[in-house]
Amino acid sequence: MSTGTDTTDKPAPHPPRRGPSRRTICIACALGLLAAVAVLPRVAAWPVFRDRLLARAVGAPHARATCTRLRLGWLSPVRLEGLRVVLATDPARPLVEVPSLASEKPLWRLLFHGGDRGRMHLHQPQLTLVVHEHGTNLQEFLQGRERPEQQQPHVLSAGLQISIHAGRIIVRGTAEGQPEARIEPVDLVIGLEPDGGPGAVTVQPATLLDRLNLSPVLCEAGLKYVAPVLADAAWVEGRASLELQNCRVPLDDPQAAEIQGRLTLHDVRTGTKNPLLRRMVELLAGLLRKPPPHGVRLADESVVEFQVADRQVAHDGLAFGLPEMSPELLIRSHGTVRLDNQQLEMLVAIPLPFHLLGDGPLAERLASQVIEVPVRGTLREPRLDVRGDGQPLSQLLSSLAGRVTGEDSAADELADQLRDLGVELRQRLQERREDGPSLRRHIFGRRR
Repeated sequence: MSTGTDTTDKPAPHPPRRGPSRRTICIACALGLLAAVAVLPRVAAWPVFRDRLLARAVGAPHARATCTRLRLGWLSPVRLEGLRVVLATDPARPLVEVPSLASEKPLWRLLFHGGDRGRMHLHQPQLTLVVHEHGTNLQEFLQGRERPEQQQPHVLSAGLQISIHAGRIIVRGTAEGQPEARIEPVDLVIGLEPDGGPGAVTVQPATLLDRLNLSPVLCEAGLKYVAPVLADAAWVEGRASLELQNCRVPLDDPQAAEIQGRLTLHDVRTGTKNPLLRRMVELLAGLLRKPPPHGVRLADESVVEFQVADRQVAHDGLAFGLPEMSPELLIRSHGTVRLDNQQLEMLVAIPLPFHLLGDGPLAERLASQVIEVPVRGTLREPRLDVRGDGQPLSQLLSSLAGRVTGEDSAADELADQLRDLGVELRQRLQERREDGPSLRRHIFGRRR
């Protein structure tokens, strides 16, 4: 019988199982993060995220942006197809349509490049402007993008250029059957400039209109601020060219825009429904003893310089005549129209009605003078402001103003005041020269 200790070999215990090392975990996390970052642009292009990106880019709660396709990749340019921006007030007519948009630089340079972001190319975009009593649908869109004062505005940190190729602008009214105006092709280079705030849109010098046929809806869309006599026109014929020399529009305050350009009018005619034209036509028709004309002709190939600054549009060089009444009569105007309330601050230069004067040298000299009539009020309710100071010429101006405002002042009375002015000037000449009646006849000639 054995009494020794049992020395049978027992299996050795297994060592504790080790998990993945920290290094392995870090590598796996890094690979996973890189994979997530790599596919992030593709995920962002999914419809559910794509619509949110577009809504943030538009920044207007009352507008909705959609597209048919968005292609994003870190190493490839951004491409977007079928972009549409629709206002909630008019869902049937898109405000903006862009068939194709593409960037020159890849996505990573657009997001992380601290300087210039390159250029975006928009092919055949279309802007549809609807003109109504209170402005346009584009104004509604821009006003809806304004942020409340208590919110921190977005800061544009880098510049971007946008090239528009073969674009189109359609201008429509709200009246049934009113013809639309088409501006095409539109080729522009637009810049987004950082200025420490939301930024500003700039437009490089370009010809926006090139002998385009005018229409009432086109005048109401904006040309009435440059040429106030085209406001509220029942009909207009002729062509116009518009050159932009300088344009800068702050994104957070579009009415603070700074624009400079030139409007050229080619053989333009319009009716006398315009309130300002109607008042001047009534005045001159009574003074010249002729029936009021049915139309007004703007000076052919006349160039109107305009500038937008301080929330108003200033113009200079606008000239128009009344060929049905007097082929020689040419009226000129310059002044400003405010953008917010269409308030007028203008001067209208009206030549003296020489038909009522004699045919001598002094009559010819008087006929070369003009009456500068201040025009105030608004585009819809203009007011010709003339005040007299007791002198014959001032009395004449007061009478002219009275006729414009509807007071009873007959053309015979106006003619008498012109003659009184001639008598006064003649008496002053007699005091200086004692040449008798022969000099008077030489100065004034025979009365008409």
